Amino acid sequence: MMHFIRAIPDGIEFRTRFWIGYKFVDRKPVFILPPGIAIPEFVPRGLFQHNIDEFSNLRSFLPQIYQEERNNWL
Repeated sequence: MMHFIRAIPDGIEFRTRFWIGYKFVDRKPVFILPPGIAIPEFVPRGLFQHNIDEFSNLRSFLPQIYQEERNNWL
């Protein structure tokens, strides 16, 4: 899993990428599943739903924490 975060005019953009069935070798993605094996469809669907649930939950309290702590950063 990899998160990409970048500034945009109204705040930030947050993107997540999953590398299912790959691993990095010498900084390059390498497909590691045996021939004929596929990732079941429920796996990426489950990760997608997990992200929606997780970030919806974070949205409910992170803005308040930011307001309380924004002046306490280095």
